[in-house]
Amino acid sequence: MRFLKAFGVQSLIVWASCLHAQQEPQYALSQFNHFIINPAYAGLRSGSSVLLQTRQQWIAALPPGTGPKTYGFSAHGAFKSWGFGTLVISDQIGARSKQQYGAALAYHLKSSSRSLVSFGVSASVKQYQFKIPDYFLKVNEPSWVNMNSDPMLNIDAGVYFKNDRYFASVSVTQLNTGTVMLGGSALSPLTYIIEPHYIGMSGRSFVLSEQMVLSTVAQCRFTRNSWNAELQLHALYGKWISAGLFYRYQNGIGFLFQTLWSNGFRVAYSFELNPSNWIYLGSTHELGIGMDLGKLSALRSNESGKIRATVPRFL
Repeated sequence: MRFLKAFGVQSLIVWASCLHAQQEPQYALSQFNHFIINPAYAGLRSGSSVLLQTRQQWIAALPPGTGPKTYGFSAHGAFKSWGFGTLVISDQIGARSKQQYGAALAYHLKSSSRSLVSFGVSASVKQYQFKIPDYFLKVNEPSWVNMNSDPMLNIDAGVYFKNDRYFASVSVTQLNTGTVMLGGSALSPLTYIIEPHYIGMSGRSFVLSEQMVLSTVAQCRFTRNSWNAELQLHALYGKWISAGLFYRYQNGIGFLFQTLWSNGFRVAYSFELNPSNWIYLGSTHELGIGMDLGKLSALRSNESGKIRATVPRFL
């Protein structure tokens, strides 16, 4: 039993220490909600948008319950040439958890009658916690295993371009770097360095028929010490359903699904596996629920019943 407890504590500390590769949440459904990775997207949907999103990663990881978990709420809209929004994120990986509350502002600049460029920035407050579950500990265990960091300011920024068929997004999160003290002791502190995350994404739509549109998306994320790339292929059928496949370099494969209703309500789901170690880590699941208020989503048809060639078509 002591071995199992020691193994569990060690594993949790390792999860929390390996944060250079995953300080920021990874989303398979970032196409479902561009605002969650780029503040410049605020107000670019047709009308206001409210979304709930959750990601349960590596559900079979040991010790139980230590796989990354992310919960998010976002809402954004526009007034004239300005976009605005708010974002709340709760993210946990191993013994480390993070709470984030922020607001975003974007300016939309039309470059032609069918295209625009948006510049956005967001400011948020983050607080980190390091906590080992009670069932790994004894009464006389040191208190440093349950500590909160001081609240810290976080700045994100981005640029977003779109027209009828194409979009491109570039964003940087955690612009203001720093060192977070999660716990430990004076001789052996538990810290990690906050690093900027650079995210680039682009997509293109191809109208195959009045009932079928094909969309491709490429995304790349990198920090000073790590990077990953992802490719997605989506098919939109009719006015209400889209499905797709994706591949993340050396990290995961999966499928995505989204359905929309005429009242602007939409639901998206993704399932993914890591081909190299899915037996040990299990699968990853992501769910998004959203409502577009005001005008209908760009996925909707025009008055004649034909699909409008707008990008991104599945957003």
